[in-house]
Amino acid sequence: KQTHCFEGFEGLDTFVPKDGAATETRGKYKGSYTELLDLIALYDMTDEIIIHKGLVQETLPAALAERTELTFSFVYCDVDLYEPTSLILNQLHPRLAQGGVFVLDEWNAEIFPGETLAVREFLATHGDSYAMEHVPRTRQPNLALRKIKA
Repeated sequence: KQTHCFEGFEGLDTFVPKDGAATETRGKYKGSYTELLDLIALYDMTDEIIIHKGLVQETLPAALAERTELTFSFVYCDVDLYEPTSLILNQLHPRLAQGGVFVLDEWNAEIFPGETLAVREFLATHGDSYAMEHVPRTRQPNLALRKIKA
């Protein structure tokens, strides 16, 4: 299996009104592209990990269009905001294998209402295809959606 990483490395900055108070986090949570590349090289995983650098709203649709055969078994969604969460869930739902899991790290977090809203909207449409699972003994992630039927 391959790991696909969709990361902008610029911190949070694509807010919509549904994100509410999350705008207070603008620019926070920047990642280091160089540090990530160093870690991947350290563990000799350059062939297993593909980095799609840029906004997930741009890189995910492009990757899916280019690689129409891609399917997923595990999707860790750490985008915190409404628009990218909604995009990930809706774009990857048809490509998530039965038994596969979406994991979300800011479900029901007061500071990030957009992620929770995006999940609720997704479940309103696709909820019969998923089982909600609690992730025990951890603060984050805090929700797993296991696909129980196609």
